[in-house]
Amino acid sequence: EVGCPLLRQFNATMCYHDGLSPHWRSARRTSFFANIVVLVVSALHTPEDHLLLGNNALAVGQLDEAITHFEACLATALQDSQEHQFCQINLASALVDLNEVETDDESAKKKRAEKAIELLRNVLRLQPEHGDAAFNLGLLLQEQSQSEDTTREA
Repeated sequence: EVGCPLLRQFNATMCYHDGLSPHWRSARRTSFFANIVVLVVSALHTPEDHLLLGNNALAVGQLDEAITHFEACLATALQDSQEHQFCQINLASALVDLNEVETDDESAKKKRAEKAIELLRNVLRLQPEHGDAAFNLGLLLQEQSQSEDTTREA
């Protein structure tokens, strides 16, 4: 529990250490707490570390942890860097995955889907030929609406 006692006062419910740094998960992800987590986690790792840790968490279904790392990557990586682009794509994927497992209200799901679309469009603005971003955006847009305009954009 090295480094975690301070976080307990912010409703952290679980703390573990992977040999590199302390990690935690929150019972309730308030905006304030989420911002504190991103700031603390950002200071502990490089953008490349966050990308790797986020990918590892995403691969095993630890979506909150993956999202935290991808957000930290975005906060610390240079905007036109490859890491920034990958973190946007992977954060979008994590948000879509979270929508599939969460049972919260439709409003929260809609906000996550809109954020995922925004992230993918950001990547395509910088790199219009990015295949992964284009493919993921197309799938997401088709899922969101069955209109002709949306299908054409996808």
